[in-house]
Amino acid sequence: MKTINFIFMLLLALPFTMQAQEKENLIPNGGFETFGTGMQSDVPVYWYIPQTTLFPRKEKNNKHQGDFALKLYANGGSFQPNNGDKIAVKSGHKYKLSFWYWMNLWNRHLIFSFYWYKGSQYVSKLVLDKPLDKINEFEKWTEKKHEIEVPEGVDAVTISIRLERESTSGAYLLLDDFSLTDEGGGSQNNVIAPGNLRINAFQRELECKWDNVAVEGYTWKVTCNNQTLTTQTPSCTITGLTPATNYEVSVTAIDKDKNTSTPVVIRKKTDNIMGKEEELRIPFLRSMPKDGYYKRKDNKVPLYFTDLYPQDATINYTLDDQPVAPQDGWITFDKGEGDGEHVLKVTIKEADGKEWILEYNLSRID
Repeated sequence: MKTINFIFMLLLALPFTMQAQEKENLIPNGGFETFGTGMQSDVPVYWYIPQTTLFPRKEKNNKHQGDFALKLYANGGSFQPNNGDKIAVKSGHKYKLSFWYWMNLWNRHLIFSFYWYKGSQYVSKLVLDKPLDKINEFEKWTEKKHEIEVPEGVDAVTISIRLERESTSGAYLLLDDFSLTDEGGGSQNNVIAPGNLRINAFQRELECKWDNVAVEGYTWKVTCNNQTLTTQTPSCTITGLTPATNYEVSVTAIDKDKNTSTPVVIRKKTDNIMGKEEELRIPFLRSMPKDGYYKRKDNKVPLYFTDLYPQDATINYTLDDQPVAPQDGWITFDKGEGDGEHVLKVTIKEADGKEWILEYNLSRID
């Protein structure tokens, strides 16, 4: 027992080194302790700050900690850490951005924009401009924090910070102790998932679009219930659906090595259709070009109907009085010379005797 006590007392006498390792701050000179020289003496090194708008000043009398803080006048303008250069980040990881501020007026708005990259390729942008993102404490040092999640496949970021203009003379903001730290977690998939997926619903179609990622070799797989299609462009139209029905759409990115991203999923309901016996129901082609103009390079128009019951309808088409058959749901025009004026006539006959004749005048523009 005496031996155990001796060892315990010896451990107490040794310096305690088993402390949590401080996380690396990815923003150099985030504490504004080092400034330039000469005409740059009020500009902190590793920061890009326009002197003619924000009028940066080295502040030594009022700071959060250390020897200096940064003073900016609220004339409206943007500034950037790391001289605006990219900062390496890890795909799918969460990062904590924090800083301390002191201001002489209420409700300054610092708008943070994160520009995500995969190598040298720009991918997308995240902007923190919601009311909760504002800073609003008055004449006291206050910490502000933001948690950011890196999109899949992204490996670098640049940060831009905009200070809104304040009309009150002498409005200024003090900043100190900026940090960006890796909090870990999240997916580490190296394929960029489709961003900002949005879907426009019609009665029998869903038009899907997502942000373009101009990475060589990318394709996207789109799944909707039992339908699956692959596209090389960041958009597609899912057809042959049922009105007033809920659908689940999944979009997955595929790189040139056939690696896949995490799917992005949205649920969407197709539009209602008018009752078949309603007097106001008149089927029409919703997809005709605005004002009847189509471009020579397109040379075709899609045949998407509204308020049509196709199950018991016979549909015939004529183009310039000549019978024409749609190809994959499109009518294609002659690419030859001519005035580019066409008349598309659609005749719809339903089993109960209802009949509609639709006529569209179309003009080609170059």
